[in-house]
Amino acid sequence: MRLAARQETIEYAELDQTVPQRPERRRSWGGAAKVIAPLVLTSVVAAGCGSGKSGSSEPYPGPGSVSTSSQPPAPKTKTFDLYHAGGTANIAATGASVSLRIERPIVGKRDSHSLSELALRTAMGDLEIGWTVDPAQFRDANPHLFVFPTKSQQTPEMATCYNACGFKALAGAAIHAGDTLPVGETHRFGAYHSNAHKEWELFYDNKEFGFVPDSELGDLGSHGYADSVAIFGEVIADHTPPTPCTQMGDGKLGKADSEVASNPTYRNAKMQQETMYLAAFASPPDGRFYQAEVASDGFIHIGGPGAVC
Repeated sequence: MRLAARQETIEYAELDQTVPQRPERRRSWGGAAKVIAPLVLTSVVAAGCGSGKSGSSEPYPGPGSVSTSSQPPAPKTKTFDLYHAGGTANIAATGASVSLRIERPIVGKRDSHSLSELALRTAMGDLEIGWTVDPAQFRDANPHLFVFPTKSQQTPEMATCYNACGFKALAGAAIHAGDTLPVGETHRFGAYHSNAHKEWELFYDNKEFGFVPDSELGDLGSHGYADSVAIFGEVIADHTPPTPCTQMGDGKLGKADSEVASNPTYRNAKMQQETMYLAAFASPPDGRFYQAEVASDGFIHIGGPGAVC
């Protein structure tokens, strides 16, 4: 199956109606979340989840400039392109989780990162959790746990929101955002809304390690539910050809033997359409760099080698 050409429809009978319980002591927070330093983006390919667009020159919104004689010279910036492959479900849900196989994709020297994640989204709110390989930020080529919350899917602070922008580490948690994760193993990533605490809570292997207050998540926080759930791989690569010089997942195109995401579950899910399904997408849509495939067994195969560099 070539995902760029068609969508695969998978029905799910099992909805996750339970949420891992946190200890009562959790109202204090702390821990050692590793905040990823800012990544300067001057433009990003408009290839958002499922958009199918690639190669446009939409400017990435940044801080307003100030023109004064005393202003120091602007720092040199790089232009990056954004690539995605995965599946998205058009459902409303107050939480979701998925099992992701953790890989160690090769990231090109000029490129930024390669990651795999679960994303809960609204028009003006976004919460993502998964693993990322980002050599520039972590000074190694290993996968690390990350959280990415924003009040909008296109805001000036987007590039600085990894493990920041309102994310709070849970005191006493066994794992922290930024920790190195085991390559080749499959682990569970989840996010659930709490009406009682007015926040979205983050879980790794059904154990909470942090949360984001509703006030930091736009209408994802104020509504308390997501309008869509996406499971996908992402590569941010230098715009200068040849590009992208970075692998996604295990570096194999999204087929039966590539990186796997499996068993997605949703809490309090309400179908926006007649059936609940994951529709596969890739950008660019011809799949020459990265592909995804939603198999009949519910497994989502994600990955690709990138360009020949």
